[in-house]
Amino acid sequence: MVNRKTNRDVVGEGSLYRCNIKSTVCEKFGEGLPVVNRTFRLHIDKKDHVYMADTSRHQLWVLDSNGKITANKTGFRFPNQIIARNDELLLADTNNHKIKVIENSVSGFGNVLQSIPAALDSSSPWWKPIKDNYSWPVNMAWVENQFWVLIGNNNLSFSRLAIYDVAGHFTQEITLPEGADPISILEFDDKVLLIDMALYQVHQFSKKGIFLGSVFIEDKTGTITRDSIEAKKWLRLQENTIIVFVLMLVLGFGAAIWDHLRGDAEVAHLSLSRKQKDALTLITPNGVWLEVNKFPRVMAKLIFPYLGILVILSATFIFLDIELRVKLILPHLAMLFGLGIFLMPIVQMTRWKLGIFKDRVEIIDHRNQHYVQPFDTLSWNNSGFIIGQVVVPFRMQVKKSLFPHQKMNEMLVPFFLPKNKIGIWKMLKYQWNSPEKMLKASTILMVIGAIVLIFQQ
Repeated sequence: MVNRKTNRDVVGEGSLYRCNIKSTVCEKFGEGLPVVNRTFRLHIDKKDHVYMADTSRHQLWVLDSNGKITANKTGFRFPNQIIARNDELLLADTNNHKIKVIENSVSGFGNVLQSIPAALDSSSPWWKPIKDNYSWPVNMAWVENQFWVLIGNNNLSFSRLAIYDVAGHFTQEITLPEGADPISILEFDDKVLLIDMALYQVHQFSKKGIFLGSVFIEDKTGTITRDSIEAKKWLRLQENTIIVFVLMLVLGFGAAIWDHLRGDAEVAHLSLSRKQKDALTLITPNGVWLEVNKFPRVMAKLIFPYLGILVILSATFIFLDIELRVKLILPHLAMLFGLGIFLMPIVQMTRWKLGIFKDRVEIIDHRNQHYVQPFDTLSWNNSGFIIGQVVVPFRMQVKKSLFPHQKMNEMLVPFFLPKNKIGIWKMLKYQWNSPEKMLKASTILMVIGAIVLIFQQ
């Protein structure tokens, strides 16, 4: 047993103890071992030698029956299950995606004698953004000269059972009950047992791989049920966040393409000179200054406090239980960080002021920089127009815009001269250099999203 110090309970020094079942007396075991507060696996052979896979430190330890360290080996990546086989050891080297046969001697301990790649084809549906890559061996048993290996998905869960022969060749996959999430496998008498903490069952198989039925695990305290429900909740949150992000990207690009395709239809059927004359009658001698619409300004004041609350909640979950939460919450924090970078230019744009005069258009940006552009050189296209270095987003066909849409159409659009219309790529070049950095922020958000997807994979 281990007297472990956890994130929720400060009691415990992280030491191994050996207990006498009859007398219930426990004594400290393993002098010189580092503090054991993270994931590890133990195996005890017939000589009472203890083999420890120190998962989070990526190394193996061997202790004799008195708890003295006799060997240590590094060079693995999150080693999990370790079991003895004659004068050798079998190891699930999880993040190297291999089952390894290693030497079990004082002089050559840990030397790799055989390396078996462990992987199964993905079983994910086509629509799932992150495929369940079954290549993470987490547990195994040596059954009648065969490797029985539990191979987990990207989250090391819902493992599938594969069998490899003594030479390391894949022979078959054994079908498990629907919804099974086995965490351990054990040869017991003439059966192979799988402990499943998702269904609270022990699945029984013959050594030929024939399913013999399942036995329910009694959960009198309800602890197993509560932990399982919580784990499933966080798994769904993780998957749903990625799905929503991908859908937002797809819908955003789709909306931009659709808006461009329909934007070629010009707004008015009146002659350009007639529209300009009407616009000039609406513009006062001192010009007309427009502020950003009220809704964007209100949202700009609320969005960052809202993001701050989400960051605090996410950080709180990490501090409550680092081991359980970090893989789930860090991607969400990264996405919130990317979203904050993306929203910053939008918040800055809500402080802009646009001035329309009889011969020019002016803008004062968030830094109080003043830009002027004569109508005769006012570059534009269906996504916006350019004043000095500033690209002002504006869709003639979309009523919800940054500045009052009707006034823009009446007083400014008539001065969008056909000769000054520019293409998409030229506008993108202006947007990249625009001082509010909206396009750069969008690119950063997409890069962070891609990194999160790779991290989850």
